Amino acid sequence: MKISIDSLTIDIIDVLEEHGVENESYILHEYIDLDALEQLVFSNDTLIEVQTTIEGVQLSITQHGVEAFTGDGPTNE
Repeated sequence: MKISIDSLTIDIIDVLEEHGVENESYILHEYIDLDALEQLVFSNDTLIEVQTTIEGVQLSITQHGVEAFTGDGPTNE
């Protein structure tokens, strides 16, 4: 199920907090252009994955949500 860009933004913040990154320690738009992310991830029905690192936490972002990952793959926390 696809989620909205607002839900995706909240998911990014939640995953970062789960990995010990307080939302006061970073400015999200300095890491991610949310308008561009929305256009890329929600542009069509093709599953597109965007990977980025914010404050040392590696993220995998798709139209279905956000997961943190290590070199071994996504973590389900």
